[in-house]
Amino acid sequence: MFAGLFIFIASRPWIAMQNYNRGQTYISCKVYDRAESQFKKALFLMPGFTRCYESLGYMYEDLGRYEDAISVYKTSLSYDPRNSTAYFRIGFYYAYVKKDYLKALQWFYKAYYFSPDDRLVINWIGICYQKLGLTDAAREYYSKIKQF
Repeated sequence: MFAGLFIFIASRPWIAMQNYNRGQTYISCKVYDRAESQFKKALFLMPGFTRCYESLGYMYEDLGRYEDAISVYKTSLSYDPRNSTAYFRIGFYYAYVKKDYLKALQWFYKAYYFSPDDRLVINWIGICYQKLGLTDAAREYYSKIKQF
């Protein structure tokens, strides 16, 4: 009995990766309900599986389930507070969907802090400043992109 339990515990990451891979396959086949199920199984087995949270969040965004995506990204940040992708995706939601550029900037700056060379983050900071009418600040960030 204890040997079986030990084997189950030891193989959890491997099983979680299998569920994740199945979820990715279901997404490519556009079978989203099964993809969601596989991702959730993977996260049950390995709660800190950041890449799985990102894939689930991307899927929710593609389906227009933005609130679910934000929830997933925030949960991901509870396991990995340095996850610049999650900060960026939340910022993108506020900028692109909600048109709340000030709130988007808060999230983009967090992404920028952990990933200062990410051109996409820098570009969106510039876009937010431009939308807020702060053209000098926007130019400053656009010029940072040219430095790369």
